[in-house]
Amino acid sequence: MKKLVDAGGSLSCDSFTGTASPTSSPSAKVRAGGQGVYRGPLGFSVTGAVQGGCTQSGPYSGSISPTAQKVKPDAQACVLDGDQVSVSIPGVLGGGGGCTITGTVTAHAGQAKVKGN
Repeated sequence: MKKLVDAGGSLSCDSFTGTASPTSSPSAKVRAGGQGVYRGPLGFSVTGAVQGGCTQSGPYSGSISPTAQKVKPDAQACVLDGDQVSVSIPGVLGGGGGCTITGTVTAHAGQAKVKGN
């Protein structure tokens, strides 16, 4: 069993530097550690992504699919600690020309007590 990802959790950018921020709203009814849990696809945006000499050239958004099979607040599966998605973010090289920033965005729980599968 894994911890449920709640509004007090975070998103990490793996294999590149940048900031990933949730764009989805957590459940108003179901809480873990005093914060609403994320259910259904967890939407996010990435800003300031850099990988080597490649810098993000514009807005990027994506979503992390929930992997919980049994825990379904608001009739939607929960996002679990460690759920992730691969990303390919358009970028530009310092000397001009296009490039692609690749890696993963991973969800992390902000609470340690409530788990599910």
